[in-house]
Amino acid sequence: LETRLSKLDTDLAYFETLLRASGEFESGYAEPNQNVAVKPDAYENLWILGRVIRYHQSTGHYEIADVDESRHYTVPESQVLLLDMPDNAKKLCKGEEIIAVYP
Repeated sequence: LETRLSKLDTDLAYFETLLRASGEFESGYAEPNQNVAVKPDAYENLWILGRVIRYHQSTGHYEIADVDESRHYTVPESQVLLLDMPDNAKKLCKGEEIIAVYP
């Protein structure tokens, strides 16, 4: 099992290098200063507008600043939704839930 996992890690690193060289690599996580919807408490259905401070790749957690208050949160990536998407990065499907920010 360890041999196979090591081979997978080697293959992933190789493919990442190829994709970076071609300009087609996507990091898969939000960059600092990117706007996101964040769910500060996993047990409440409350979403707020936040701005990414930092992503900890080793743990999969984000440090997020609430844009309306001076509060900071550290949450897993499952509680973060990207808001700044390129125009055609994702097409919405019928019945899909969306999050809107009301000024």
